[in-house]
Amino acid sequence: EERERQFIEMMRAVHARSVTDFGAIAANATDPDLRALLANRGVLMEQTHVQRIGLLAAAVARADSARRDSVETRQRRGGRQ
Repeated sequence: EERERQFIEMMRAVHARSVTDFGAIAANATDPDLRALLANRGVLMEQTHVQRIGLLAAAVARADSARRDSVETRQRRGGRQ
């Protein structure tokens, strides 16, 4: 569980930083087409990745919860026998 949490937090940080970086690079670009590409596509791509990380985090949380429930159920059944 801890490893998954660390991975997800690391990915959130990396992509959040990338959003900032793309925005800064776009602001400094002199070519208007490049500026638009970086500001629109680059930032949007990274924002999409951040959203997907949220979905991954939710899936990991559900899987952990299901695994804990399964372990608890087995322990209760084992305790009754």
